[in-house]
Amino acid sequence: APTRSVEGSGGAAAKTDKSTPQWIASAPTNAFQLGDYTLAQRLAAFVVPAPRLFTSGCACGLLGYGAAALLSQLRALLGAGPSLAPAVPLLPATLYTGMFLVIVSNTTLQFLQGCIEARLIEPATRNNRAAGQALIALFRAGRSLFASAVAIRGMQFFGLQAKVAAAAAGVR
Repeated sequence: APTRSVEGSGGAAAKTDKSTPQWIASAPTNAFQLGDYTLAQRLAAFVVPAPRLFTSGCACGLLGYGAAALLSQLRALLGAGPSLAPAVPLLPATLYTGMFLVIVSNTTLQFLQGCIEARLIEPATRNNRAAGQALIALFRAGRSLFASAVAIRGMQFFGLQAKVAAAAAGVR
């Protein structure tokens, strides 16, 4: 992609105020979006959303794994059967989920939106908007399934999720 100097760059500058550092203000919203951006600006597009993604991932991980553990314990206490959820270390799993969003989800989504959608699907389906939207939805669904598989394998690799539970669910 073409590059240019930081001065006068469009990026996220329109939505920032004067207290925002220049490297953040000049970053594009997507590292792969079309336009004249420097390598530093394109790298900043990965860094700028990282705190928000990490916070969201940690919050969702905490709520999801915490709620699952709570409901499983409640089931056992009420005598409705044994606790079904395997013990997941809450803090490491929560941190893993936050980092997963920052690294894997951020990278794959930016690549999908900036390269596949903007450079391949949209130009190819310019005359048929419905087909373009359907293809984008299909690619995003595929990306989500891929990311889910990577997330599960990563949790298993780091010992945060039992492989027994995955085998019981039919995941190999």
